[in-house]
Order: sequence, then C-alpha cells, then structure tokens
Amino acid sequence: MDQSLFTGYVSNLERRKFIYCSDDGETWYLYCYEVQGNELSMWEVEFLAKGAEGIKSTKAFRDEVTTSLKNPSKCLSTQLSFQ
Repeated sequence: MDQSLFTGYVSNLERRKFIYCSDDGETWYLYCYEVQGNELSMWEVEFLAKGAEGIKSTKAFRDEVTTSLKNPSKCLSTQLSFQ
C-alpha cells in the first residue's frame, strides 16, 4: 500500500481492534492494532479456518476472524510498531 489515500473500516471483535483497508478497492488488507500511549502496534491477520474464499458476508467475516483468533500465534503475524 503505497498510496496516501485508502478506504478503511474499523471494528472491534474479541476485545481486539481491527482495520480492513484498501488503496485500490480490489486488494484488501486486514490488520489487528492496539494503541498504548504514543505507540501504535499492528499485526497482519491470517485467516486460518475457511480462508478469504469462504467469506461472503459480514457474519462470515466475523466468524472467520473469531475462529482464527483462537490461535493468535499463527493468526497474528508480522508485527509493526510506530511511535
């Protein structure tokens, strides 16, 4: 994502915060994030159950994230931190 403008949606699920965003409307990225003081930490989210192909609705999306979060060491990868 090298653009300065993008479309994004934020959501809370399983006591975690998420941003779902795209810079072109076709390729979407999902990150889990947290803010502590002046530090922002983000993790890429991997779908571990049915995968992105199985997501056809908002409910299916939330179910996929919830199921994947049962294994956070595999679901949340590539931590990025910013201050």
